[in-house]
Amino acid sequence: MTEGVKLQRSTLVLSRPTVVTCDLAYAIARFEFEILQPLAEELFKKEVKRVDHVGSYNCRGIRNNRARLSEHAKGRAIDIIGVELTDGTRIRVEADWADKGPKGQFLRRAAKSACGLFSVVLGPNADRDHRDHLHLDVGPQRYCGA
Repeated sequence: MTEGVKLQRSTLVLSRPTVVTCDLAYAIARFEFEILQPLAEELFKKEVKRVDHVGSYNCRGIRNNRARLSEHAKGRAIDIIGVELTDGTRIRVEADWADKGPKGQFLRRAAKSACGLFSVVLGPNADRDHRDHLHLDVGPQRYCGA
């Protein structure tokens, strides 16, 4: 990665700093501002205070083809496991994706809407490897697995 930035927060606090490209940082900020916050307000009458992720930049191949570099290896992908609302409510992909109530609706709508901002969106509907997180990337491939 030649143009990385250390992202500690964008429009919201991140659970931990991460290194990403400028394009990904911009897409994350738009995702928070345009998708996560409006959904949280609509469904919970609360704001999102933190986005929880398990990493972005990670020099490795993709899981099913280690010879091909993952978008994580280029700083163009982030894996989001959930969010925390201002009242302390936690919404987690692994625990809440299938929920028929507002938590599940929040996650599924957020993932589907993310397809308009990111090149690739993978979640529990995509495959078993993404059962516990949303993979969001700004790489050259296009796929909405939300």
